[in-house]
Amino acid sequence: MPEQLCQWLQDTHDQFLFLLEGDAQVAPPIELAGKAIVLARDAPQLLWFDRDTDLRTLAASLRIASEGQRYLISRDGDLAQLERVRSLLELMGI
Repeated sequence: MPEQLCQWLQDTHDQFLFLLEGDAQVAPPIELAGKAIVLARDAPQLLWFDRDTDLRTLAASLRIASEGQRYLISRDGDLAQLERVRSLLELMGI
């Protein structure tokens, strides 16, 4: 497994941050130190969306979660919805 983690680091941009699902009290693997955080799947700072997500609902969730860091994660990688979400973030000044 350490070899795979090292390969992940080599395959990603320097500014990429790995979000690992798990117990937030557990530190990320040493190979990913400084490049990963561990969050529970239902952590409040994680905002999941897909192609069917209503942008008004997403905007309301962003306002509620406005303190600290937030992570928007696409469930399906729909490029059109990703672009709409990007525009929403720009309009909200995020």
